[in-house]
Amino acid sequence: MYLGWLIVYLASVGLVSAAGNCSYKALIEHLGLGNDDIQMTSLRPVFEWKTPTYVFLDLYVTSITEVNEKAQSLSTQVTILLGWANPFTVWNQDDFCGISLCSVKKDMIWIPDITITESIKTEFATSENQYVQLLYHGAVVTSNTFAVTTACKMNLHQFPFDVQSCTITLQSPIHSIEELIISPFSDASFLTFSSKKAFQTQGEWELLSINTSKANVSTLGDPQDQLIYKITMRRRPMLYVINFLMPVLYFLILDLATFFIDSSGGEKLGFKVTLLLSISVLLLLLQDMLPSTATDIPLIGIYCIVIFTLMAVSVLETILVNFLIAKGNQTISVRPMKSSSALSDAVKDTKGPPDPETDRSEEHLNTLDILKQILMEFQAAATHQNQQERKSLNWTRVATIDPLPNPNQPPSQELPGYIPPLPSDLAVSVSTDQPHRKRKRQSGSQEDERPSTSHRRPAKRSRREAYAKGPLLGQGGFGSVHAGIRRSDGLPVAIKYVSKSRTPERLKVEGHGRLPLEVALMTLVNSAPACPNVLQLLEWFDRRRRYIMILERPVPCQDLQSFCEENGYLDEGLAKKILLQLISALKHCESRGVLHRDVKPENLLISTESHDIKLLDFGCGDRLKDSAYKYFAGTIEYAPPEWFRQRCYHAGPATVWSVGVTLYNILCGCFPFRECRQLIRWCLSASASDRPTLDDIESHPWVSRSDTAENSFRKRSKHELMAATQIDWLHHLLQSVRGSVWILEELNTVPAKPEAEIS
Repeated sequence: MYLGWLIVYLASVGLVSAAGNCSYKALIEHLGLGNDDIQMTSLRPVFEWKTPTYVFLDLYVTSITEVNEKAQSLSTQVTILLGWANPFTVWNQDDFCGISLCSVKKDMIWIPDITITESIKTEFATSENQYVQLLYHGAVVTSNTFAVTTACKMNLHQFPFDVQSCTITLQSPIHSIEELIISPFSDASFLTFSSKKAFQTQGEWELLSINTSKANVSTLGDPQDQLIYKITMRRRPMLYVINFLMPVLYFLILDLATFFIDSSGGEKLGFKVTLLLSISVLLLLLQDMLPSTATDIPLIGIYCIVIFTLMAVSVLETILVNFLIAKGNQTISVRPMKSSSALSDAVKDTKGPPDPETDRSEEHLNTLDILKQILMEFQAAATHQNQQERKSLNWTRVATIDPLPNPNQPPSQELPGYIPPLPSDLAVSVSTDQPHRKRKRQSGSQEDERPSTSHRRPAKRSRREAYAKGPLLGQGGFGSVHAGIRRSDGLPVAIKYVSKSRTPERLKVEGHGRLPLEVALMTLVNSAPACPNVLQLLEWFDRRRRYIMILERPVPCQDLQSFCEENGYLDEGLAKKILLQLISALKHCESRGVLHRDVKPENLLISTESHDIKLLDFGCGDRLKDSAYKYFAGTIEYAPPEWFRQRCYHAGPATVWSVGVTLYNILCGCFPFRECRQLIRWCLSASASDRPTLDDIESHPWVSRSDTAENSFRKRSKHELMAATQIDWLHHLLQSVRGSVWILEELNTVPAKPEAEIS
């Protein structure tokens, strides 16, 4: 019995001793944090003084409380996450029952002195955080929320549609860059996303982004490391538009409306002065908002000054008009008395001896007669002038012309409504007598009957009148292609419909104006001398929502991809012939400054009889340039590798890559001779500078060697097609493995994360 009690006692003692290592107290005593050790509380935690301490920071903006344009200051609430490496606080978590982190008071451990350079006033938002968190691998982390007012240089030129950028610079005022290195914890996109997610206010300002950058500054002689956070925010202008911009505009409209007020009274001038005073009040409000030391005058100030000036000029104009009207009334009130006395004197001189009573009656009658005569003469002159003006505007003949039964036969003079043509001399005189009249072009003129090709303006006549549409040949993302026949001579054509909404871009061609991009490129390529290996554009029609292209259609023909699928993959003789024609077409395009950008078997028409090819579909093309193309157009399977790595490519190497892929495609499944395989590998070089040019391909031994074989293609057996499928699958597998290896190599070049540096 005593033996059992002894065993229980020993077991309990062992459990207590084991539990003693599982407490935070044991961990703190192990780290020496409770002994007021100067090494832990006051000295920088490094084993050697030359070793710098790495400090990592994150700054999150939780609200924008005030932006003071007058004082040029920004008030925000920010949360700063601070972390650094302390090699003296490392422990093995297995020795302490798996404890991986522990919280201790700030006065028990060294904390880096980080301050805000632009700070005008910094306060804790709630209460200061008294603790720091220790991690088992030596990292120390703490965070605090501050209400910060910082100086910010603002550009108010576009107020209130402005975007402001303010900086918050964090640095150590004591430690140099050799002692303390400050780096960001997270990237800018994560900071922006987290800040917008935690944003508390929806006031006047909208947070756009938070960007980080580093800089060095020398204050006491030694350079010090700085971490700069650039906060970009945009003002919500709707309040200023409603309360300021629109009232000023309404005042201007009211001022313009005063021109319809009668100037005889004084209400017009008083109303204008009231509007001018209203603008002055708004200018005083604007003065209180904007700083007086701005380098550039804000656009809203220019807006108000211009409207204020226009209204001031309007007031001066009203004063001048009132003055002129007053002077005119004075002149009119004096003239009738002088005219009456002059007319009376003239009448009296023609009479006999004066009689007082007769003179008074005759004076009154003669004055009325003379005034009536003047009025009648004035009315007669005005009537004569109106008759002369209306005389040239009257129609000399109104006729109804009935449709003629035969347009090729001139109408008979007996037909109703027939007007005989004018003689040539009379027609010339009519045309010269009315130089300002715009003569309409007759619909049956010779110029309108000619077909409109790509070298002229688009055809104005209907497509249905000139061409009959047949079955659908193909359809893509930008439009569709139908077979067709020209009604005049039965020529087989291809009718391509392209939506303007999908291809809005236009290109200016010398002598033709601005044309749709595909029409412009084909106009450049088809200009004389033309290339027989490029499809010709016969004419095109411009419609409201789309444009129609009339293309030549060789008969019989089909695209090269369908030709290979139906007749089997090509041998080297026919492949060489097709390659030479393709190079000729591409070199012709380069000579005209055009880049096709979508070379593939589907865009090559091959004659099933002569095996001649034609390059078609310039919908993905562009003007040829020496600089790199920043966006990709074409088929992604034929894209060069530099597009996937660098997101850019050059015209020559990219064209050669697509030619190589096309050649491999039409030869896929068979092993060509050594020279052919070497040419394919040369065209498919991963580096753009290692690929050949089109001239190099043309002079390659495999291309320049002559073949005597007449049969240029053959049917593949079942075993050959199976082998071709396996080889193609192995090729794609090899490309995937190479891509994975390249991704791993790129990942290995990424700098280590802060956690790796701390551990």
